[in-house]
Amino acid sequence: MHMLAQTGSVRKDLLCARMLFWYSTATAINRAHAFMQAIDSGTERSIPLKLSLLYLCIVFMTALKSSSEAGILSAEQSGPFETLKVGVEYLSNTNRNLFHEFWDPVRGIDLSIATPFYAGTMRTGISLFPVTAKDVATPDYYHIFVHAGWGKHLRLPADLNLFGGFSIGYNTFILGIEAIEGIRYESELGLMFSLRMSVPVYGNWRAVLGGSHLTVLTHERIELVFLTFGLNYSFDSPLWFRNFMQ
Repeated sequence: MHMLAQTGSVRKDLLCARMLFWYSTATAINRAHAFMQAIDSGTERSIPLKLSLLYLCIVFMTALKSSSEAGILSAEQSGPFETLKVGVEYLSNTNRNLFHEFWDPVRGIDLSIATPFYAGTMRTGISLFPVTAKDVATPDYYHIFVHAGWGKHLRLPADLNLFGGFSIGYNTFILGIEAIEGIRYESELGLMFSLRMSVPVYGNWRAVLGGSHLTVLTHERIELVFLTFGLNYSFDSPLWFRNFMQ
């Protein structure tokens, strides 16, 4: 009877955690949709975006706290380089600042590879998105961000997975036309922070929803916030890869 009671309690905790996750996901989508509608109507500055993001963080932290108290929250335990995770994510820029008065980042794509790395996860990737100028005298360009970083996975109830991390890398701007002094390419350092939640789909496939904040270290900082969603696939790394990395 005691075992049945424990099983029932765990199932209840799993159900609550899953419901909390989907509620948070639905809220994030709703906030993003409202923000984009405000952009179309020209009233985006009146949207309390920072408060919305703070609210979502509180919801996620509540989920983590509940899971921890229930004793069913754990860190990812795979050994260094034992697995590889390949991901593809759709990027949608959601913030607006001075940069957006001159350019409009078009939706893009992020390709990544991740592997366990001792106390966390090492992740490398490349983000690509075209940027359209709002003035005919200003050049369009392609923005490519090649990055590498480290993060931490937390396994939540119901096989949910939360990942938080940072990356550093190079931002390359490929101008559509030659700019002043014949410059066609520019490169700047960048720093990105990201938070992602994933859910199982089928086998080793998982659906991913999250957000990232990219800071391009130009003289005038470029701050870009992205809503991301996509898929990733995990598999055991080949022996030659493990031998090479170790």
